[in-house]
Amino acid sequence: MLITRVFGKGIKGQEFDINLAEKNFIGGPNGAGKTTIIQAIGIAINGYMPGVKGKLPGPVMDTFGSGKTMIVGIECGDKTFERKFTRDAKGSVKQTYKVNDRTTKKDEFNAMVYGLPNIMDLGAFMDLSDQKKIDMVFDLFPPAGNVVEIDENILKLTKENNSLEADIRIKKATKAELVKSISSYPLPAGTLAEARECKAGIGEQWKTVSAEIKAEEKRISDVVAAKKLKEENEKARVEGEKQATLKLQQSQQPMQTQQTQQLDMSQEFPGKIICPDSTTPYEMIQSPDIKEPNAGIGQAERMQHMALHALKTVILAMENSGCDFCSAKLVAKKQMSDIRKAVL
Repeated sequence: MLITRVFGKGIKGQEFDINLAEKNFIGGPNGAGKTTIIQAIGIAINGYMPGVKGKLPGPVMDTFGSGKTMIVGIECGDKTFERKFTRDAKGSVKQTYKVNDRTTKKDEFNAMVYGLPNIMDLGAFMDLSDQKKIDMVFDLFPPAGNVVEIDENILKLTKENNSLEADIRIKKATKAELVKSISSYPLPAGTLAEARECKAGIGEQWKTVSAEIKAEEKRISDVVAAKKLKEENEKARVEGEKQATLKLQQSQQPMQTQQTQQLDMSQEFPGKIICPDSTTPYEMIQSPDIKEPNAGIGQAERMQHMALHALKTVILAMENSGCDFCSAKLVAKKQMSDIRKAVL
């Protein structure tokens, strides 16, 4: 089966599409692209150029590509085979495959081109070492199987082997460090029995310390609980006093209202006093045991004496009117007692 057409774009800066006959002669000056045409055929069939270093897409693109994209292809019989190399923004190179302008998987493409005519550069071949010549002939006439895939597997396994060897070296170094540390660790003095006895003593000390820690934790917990209880009791006491004060204020409010009414009546009936339990005015009775304050005392003390005199007069009036146990009398006595304490 003959190759009847070769085409390329972006390979060494060249772009061409040439129909081939059974025999072809390619001529031209240096740099015209003669070798590039031959290399395009080799790359289209193999994915790389036999005899040239680098078989993976990246090295191939570095050697032959002149931009971000390189396309090479051949036509053989009724099929057209095309390989496209593309470099992305990160510099990675990806290879895609087409057969008759239809995107094809790599394995399918390689199976179709296997057995097609191949190509070699005789001058480059003669410059190779004997081992390289053997490798190149092997590439041109491979045994049954996909040589490219075998090469890729070999490269992959080589990388894995190198990684394993590096891991082994790291682990050996770690082992050596551990052995060195163990050998340099100072052993305790004494026999094994003494060491066990020491260990038992340490165990007893640990139990004692643990018990002390637990006891201290319990003591702290009890102190915290007692403090919390005290705070709750204090809070309840304060709240109780607050409620008691509120109730006292509420109970005194009607008395204050009644006292206001009595004051209004006393203004209406000057010289008389109103009993809390009656609306009938009585003659005001002077208290004999409260004397007129001295003229030399201050204004505040004079006001206190006047208030004391007024309260005593009110109490006497209540007693004369039969108000022995009414709430107003009790309040008046309490106020008089407070004033006496302030005066004295």
